[in-house]
Amino acid sequence: NTSTAQTTALEKNLNNTSNYIQGIAQSRVDANLVFAMQGGTVFKSTDRGTNWTQIAAQAATGMTASSTNRGMGWASPVDKNLVLFASQSGSAVKTVFSKNGGTTWINVTGSGANLFPAAEVNGMAGNSKGTLVFASTSMGPYVFVVNEEKWYPLAVGNDIPLFWGQIVHCVKYGNQEVVRFSTWGQGVWDFELDMTTGVAEEIAAQETLHIYPNPASGTVNINLNAG
Repeated sequence: NTSTAQTTALEKNLNNTSNYIQGIAQSRVDANLVFAMQGGTVFKSTDRGTNWTQIAAQAATGMTASSTNRGMGWASPVDKNLVLFASQSGSAVKTVFSKNGGTTWINVTGSGANLFPAAEVNGMAGNSKGTLVFASTSMGPYVFVVNEEKWYPLAVGNDIPLFWGQIVHCVKYGNQEVVRFSTWGQGVWDFELDMTTGVAEEIAAQETLHIYPNPASGTVNINLNAG
């Protein structure tokens, strides 16, 4: 069997520069809606990438290009107005979030314990409820709490190693969701999200992640319940 893929029409240099594409995010609410970032500039397509319109200049995001600009994008599965990008960027702004379909952008790079690193972002995936977004970076795994607009590192203490993350997927098995990270030379790590009480967003209120077993081995569980 043979097949032919036609992709030439979509291979566009959106802002006519040599900058890397920093991320693409296709809406799961409206599959025709696609967002892309290049050189800190954001573009939108309403026809699955055939045609693009600039919706935010570089000055609006604060992000810039760099020679190793590896990044990713995420679009909410429940609200087409929520879009997130994270990239190494050539500026201090490493990740931005929009709540109005890309018209305006908020710098969510954070600081202190909530600082998103100056790292390669090799994968990004969110849970089915659209409350959490996981980033797989060259400086470890991170989670973004949408309601709080904050990032949290998952490699904390001795529970999880500071692995070089590659691809990440969120998979749902019945009522259980698993976040699966592939790594560079450190195997595959599964994070089981305990959603039994339906309060995953309380992760921000706890300020800590309950990770077990401790010490961790094999499958690692992240308990997002209070208490």
